[in-house]
Amino acid sequence: MPMTAVAHEHAVAEPHLKNFPVSFFAVVMGLAGLTLATQRLEHTFGGSALVPLTLLGITILAFIVIAVFYGTKAA
Repeated sequence: MPMTAVAHEHAVAEPHLKNFPVSFFAVVMGLAGLTLATQRLEHTFGGSALVPLTLLGITILAFIVIAVFYGTKAA
């Protein structure tokens, strides 16, 4: 019996997510620390808040992407 395209995609994608480690959340912690350090640097030496806000956006995006992958793994 031939596999449908959806079943084939699920069979191919499943092993990759099965081994997705929770330690990827350490990336979010590192980015958050970098964001806080940059915010303090900008506050101490003056300047625009553009860099810390950009890093905050990247950190939030990374958290969402990793959480979705990990949530998909758990499902």
